[in-house]
Amino acid sequence: MTRIVESAAGIIVRLLATLSASRTEAPANRASVLGRSTSSPDSRPSSSCSTLSSAQMKKPSKARLFFEAALNVDPTHYMALYNLGVASLTITEDEKAIAYFEKALAVYRRKPEVNQLYDLLLQLGKLYCRTGRYKKAVTLLEKEKIMDKEGSTMSGRNALLRYLGEAYMGSGRNKEAVKVLQRAIRLNPHDANALSMLGELYVLENQGNDIALSLCQQAVNIDDRHWKHWYRLAVVKYRTADYESSLKALKESMHLGKKNEEALYLAAKLYNKLGLYSKAAATLETVLKITPNHKAANTTLHKIKFNKNEVRIDPQANK
Repeated sequence: MTRIVESAAGIIVRLLATLSASRTEAPANRASVLGRSTSSPDSRPSSSCSTLSSAQMKKPSKARLFFEAALNVDPTHYMALYNLGVASLTITEDEKAIAYFEKALAVYRRKPEVNQLYDLLLQLGKLYCRTGRYKKAVTLLEKEKIMDKEGSTMSGRNALLRYLGEAYMGSGRNKEAVKVLQRAIRLNPHDANALSMLGELYVLENQGNDIALSLCQQAVNIDDRHWKHWYRLAVVKYRTADYESSLKALKESMHLGKKNEEALYLAAKLYNKLGLYSKAAATLETVLKITPNHKAANTTLHKIKFNKNEVRIDPQANK
């Protein structure tokens, strides 16, 4: 019985060794999980990485069993940890994915000569930003000196710069975010996310409303399916006092599925600017249900309710 267990363990380790080698031959099979364009020359499919593909695509549960078995043999096996992170992503378990990727990163730090860092940076940069861990993203990407790799031909470097820019922006370091995103766009002028963020930053930092509007409009033109692109366009239009157009963009953003606190508060401000006071008040009350201590929402609602003599009659009130 012991021999059978040892034999099975050996097979798993040998399979993973083969898979590790295949990663350098066919990196493009990971394109969809890493967020790269599937139209690039690097993204042609290859049969040499079929186990990893099953983790990414339709059978993550089967792949998980395989890699979990490998971890029972070697708890620090880089490829097992990495691919369990990928499998977790396919079923939207972001926290588990982060835990696996962080363990894989720890293995890389101990043995950088036998493992690859690039994919981990992409995965963790993306997940840290998506979950609001902006300072962790900054620490990770600054440590790898992403900004210093000028002239690098590394595929997808613009994505790493975009994540660093987003992390700076989320940490309130707007000026640094502007510089990083400008560089990301130079590498890929069609990066809608980077264009959209840079547009919002330009208007927030008073670096030119016209160019801010142009950047956000470009982002929507490139990808009109992302709620954040429409939201940032709405923010820029609000800052330029184009309230009706801003509300239209904001409604498109919320239609795509994101009615969060920020979007609702912006909607309330727009209703207020347009004289739709009952709608503004109702929306502010919704914001306060989500975040009871939202000071700006409380202040605006107070003004609407207690300064009735100074406001116009809401044309929507009786509808």
